[in-house]
Amino acid sequence: MSFLGPSRDAPLAEQIAALPTSRWIIAGLSLLVTIVVVTGFLLESRSGYSGRVVPVVFFKSWKADRSAADVQVDRAADAAAMQVKMAESQRYIATLPPAKQKAARAQYDAYVKALPAELKP
Repeated sequence: MSFLGPSRDAPLAEQIAALPTSRWIIAGLSLLVTIVVVTGFLLESRSGYSGRVVPVVFFKSWKADRSAADVQVDRAADAAAMQVKMAESQRYIATLPPAKQKAARAQYDAYVKALPAELKP
């Protein structure tokens, strides 16, 4: 018998029984590490610890012959759409219970403060 175990001709039960202790320790540790990693991923996915989700923002593509008037029209449309979204947010915050309303208002105010001047309500 060598470090690798008994010969290949022996029955399976005999081969398993003849494995050295170091092989059993390595097998147990590798199984334990696998279980810990998989359990960690499962717990993390349930707890939402992965952090803030960063939205992907795609840039618009315009024609090469776009005029300044087209730019102004697009900016006005973007500002109007932003005003509609802000009004929706205000209406939703008004429907919240008072405890949650205060936190939502603080979050809304921080968001508005970070907006560029042309998009602020």
